Amino acid sequence: MKLLLFANEVFSRFPKWFLFSILLLIIQGIFAGFSILSVAPIVDLFLHPDLKNASPLTLKLVEQFKSLGLPTTITAFVTLFILMLLLKNAFFVMIRYVLLVIKYLVLRDLAGENFQTFFRARWAFFSSSDQGTILNTFMKEIMRTGDAFGQLGLLVANSSQIFIFLIVPLIITWETTLICLTLAILIAAPLLLIGKLSYRLGRERTRTDNVLTGILKENLEAAKVILGFGEHKRSIQRYLDAFDAHRVVTIKAQVLDDGIRRFYEPLGMVALVSTLFFTRELSIPIAETAVVIWGLKSILPLIGETLALRNSLKGLMPSYEQVKRLQKEATQWESPSGETKFSKLKNALTFKDVSFTYPNRSQTLHKINLNIAKGKMKKFYSEV
Repeated sequence: MKLLLFANEVFSRFPKWFLFSILLLIIQGIFAGFSILSVAPIVDLFLHPDLKNASPLTLKLVEQFKSLGLPTTITAFVTLFILMLLLKNAFFVMIRYVLLVIKYLVLRDLAGENFQTFFRARWAFFSSSDQGTILNTFMKEIMRTGDAFGQLGLLVANSSQIFIFLIVPLIITWETTLICLTLAILIAAPLLLIGKLSYRLGRERTRTDNVLTGILKENLEAAKVILGFGEHKRSIQRYLDAFDAHRVVTIKAQVLDDGIRRFYEPLGMVALVSTLFFTRELSIPIAETAVVIWGLKSILPLIGETLALRNSLKGLMPSYEQVKRLQKEATQWESPSGETKFSKLKNALTFKDVSFTYPNRSQTLHKINLNIAKGKMKKFYSEV
């Protein structure tokens, strides 16, 4: 649910950019499909140059080439294969570029929105909030939120690619493809449960980062006092303890993200090898088997990458939640303002029956009547 709300916010901010990236994905999918299909005639022409025992898929492609007046040699199909791969990867680079543009547009929009919300809030918001949390939110958590936006885009791109790469194998032999896909999903199922652990590690990473940033801020602000009283060793140790706590949880989170990619690769090969046996049992021509294997070989790394992105995205959710929580708190402390614009001070500032109370405190001012003449200053002070 959190990921869906997160995705909805990203799309609602920049729908045109996302629609453009979807268009690029469709074009990339067309090139990917042709690259997979071109494997069949390459294998057949290599094994049977005379095409006497060629697969039905190869014969259809050769017929299409002849109708277009194109050569039907192995060189022509290899050239087509390489060209389609180049175009597919070129469009993927363009998609990555678009996703990075979206990431930094959203990041800029979010940072500016938070600054605006914070500086519309009353001072009580800053005095009642943890300063380390506020500072860390702008230093790191907003950047992590930007990373989450980028990873969400990659998650969509990878999922789209998996769908595209499945089309050709499904057309050739839907039974084998579904068996391979089922095995791949069953292998991936336990790894989906790691998302909860990723979220907990992400929440702890955000908490320790808040503490670390707060201690750094306190030490820098109190540097004169620390040096004057010879407390620098204690201050340094306090900072290092906070750093170690943050280091431990960050290492765990990063190793977990990378481990999912590494573990799925050998496990995914089980599904791929199983597919070879099923294609033999179903007596699928070797050229079409090569097409199926090539398509599935492209899918399995994408599944592992998608799983890693999903769990990594879960780990970044606490950063996003902290950004939104502070934004909500600042909105609740929003300072009221009227529509009358202050242009200049004519004679004096006049207060009539003004009362004021800080939240959760006793009344500070009660029906104050005061006149401050232009060019004069008056000071308010109390015992508390």
